Amino acid sequence: MKKFVANLVVCFWAALFGEVIGFLASQLQQLEYNFLEIGFVTLVCSLLIVNGFSLVMKNEK
Repeated sequence: MKKFVANLVVCFWAALFGEVIGFLASQLQQLEYNFLEIGFVTLVCSLLIVNGFSLVMKNEK
C-alpha cells in the first residue's frame, strides 16, 4: 500500500509539473497545447523513471 500511495504522489506532481512545463514550452515554440498528450507522456515517463530507479537501487544493496 505504501508503494501505491508513493506512486500516486509521483503521478500528481509529475502531471502538475508536466502540464506547466508543457504549456510554457508550447507557448515559446508557438505550437498547439494538447493537455491530454502532455499529461499521459509525463505520467508514463515519471512512473518508469521512479520505479526503474528504485529497482536499480534495490539491487545494488
